[in-house]
Amino acid sequence: MREIKFRGFNRKNEKWLYGYYFVNRGKHFIVTDGTADPFSTYENYIVDPDTVGQFTGLTDSDGTEIYEGDIFQVKAYEPRFEVYFKNGVFEYRQIGSSNRPFPLRRIHFDSFILGNIHDNPELLEGK
Repeated sequence: MREIKFRGFNRKNEKWLYGYYFVNRGKHFIVTDGTADPFSTYENYIVDPDTVGQFTGLTDSDGTEIYEGDIFQVKAYEPRFEVYFKNGVFEYRQIGSSNRPFPLRRIHFDSFILGNIHDNPELLEGK
């Protein structure tokens, strides 16, 4: 069974948070263990909802976890691919191509994460 967790960007501390995702009173939060540190302010756990992405349960060739919104490339293959979630399935599609998407079931090839659509929007430009 895969671990269900999320990541989102915390603008206050300018860093990515990984863990449990929840919404309370219109604010979006991610905490690592399901509870917040009592000595920390709630702003330390608020994330931008546009940056929230779910862990796919897969890793790249280097062991880096793959999240929704990541961009990866296959070694010895020029195109880049974006990971996204649609209709209950993680999929990937070639950036800059109108080819159909493929289900992201497992990574069979030598692949590596280049970045993500939030930190590296320049990677979305098709070649």
